[in-house]
Amino acid sequence: MNLIGAILISLCSYFFGALLADSEKEKLCTLDALDLLFSDMQRQISSLRTPLYLIFGEFENERLEALGFLPLLRSQRSLQPIWSEAVALLDTDGDIKRELYIFGETLGNLPLDEQLKRIEYCKEIISLSRASLKKSLPEKQKSIKTVCLLIGLMTAIILL
Repeated sequence: MNLIGAILISLCSYFFGALLADSEKEKLCTLDALDLLFSDMQRQISSLRTPLYLIFGEFENERLEALGFLPLLRSQRSLQPIWSEAVALLDTDGDIKRELYIFGETLGNLPLDEQLKRIEYCKEIISLSRASLKKSLPEKQKSIKTVCLLIGLMTAIILL
C-alpha cells in the first residue's frame, strides 16, 4: 500500500511539473500573439490610418481573447484608462510588461511617425524576448519537470 502511495505521489508531482512547463509554453504563445497584434497595428496605422478602437475591435487572436486582453480593450472606446489593466492580464515577464505600460501611456497621443517608431520598438523588444524564450524553453521545461519529479520522489522516499 505504501508503494502505491509513493508511486502516486511521484506521478502527481511529475504531472504538476508538466503543467508548470506548459505555462512556460503559453508565455511563448502570448509573445507570438502580441507580435501579430503589433504587426497588424503597424500595418493599419501606416497604410489605412485606422483608429485604434477599430484595430482592437477587428483583431482576432485566441490567446489574447482567452487572457481577456482584447475583450477589455474592446470594452471602451478610449484606451488610456484601461490599457494598464489589459497589460496586467498578460502572462509575460516584467520587461515586456514595462515596455507595454510605457507604450500605452503614449498610445494615440503621438504624431504618426513617432507612433510607428514606438510600435516598431515594441515589436523589436517582443521579438527579442520571444527568441530568447524559444531558445531556452526546452531546457527550462525539462528542468521544471525534473525538479518536480525529484521532489515527488524525495517525498515518497521520506514517507516510506
